[in-house]
Amino acid sequence: MNILQWLQAAGSIVTLIGVIFIIYKTFSDPDIKAANKIDLLTQGCDLKHKALDSLWGEKFTNIENNIVEINKSFAFLQENDLKHVEESVKALELGQERIVTMLNERLPRKE
Repeated sequence: MNILQWLQAAGSIVTLIGVIFIIYKTFSDPDIKAANKIDLLTQGCDLKHKALDSLWGEKFTNIENNIVEINKSFAFLQENDLKHVEESVKALELGQERIVTMLNERLPRKE
């Protein structure tokens, strides 16, 4: 074997190794890129879920607190309205008793 044949064999081996490397790189790069994208999407989803959970958690807590306050206010209004009605009824009863007493005193009884 002469030098030219050795150079051709070495060139063929280097070319074969290059082709194998290029084929490996062609099939492995998309997988690596896809894995990176999946990791980034997963992290983004986790961050969005945490943000939404904290945001909606606060909103639901605020809504719940508002409902409790509205219920308290409504109960207070009902209690006050009933007190006013009771006072009005008592005042009417006293007025009726006075009228009945006055009528009994002024009008003679028919027996």
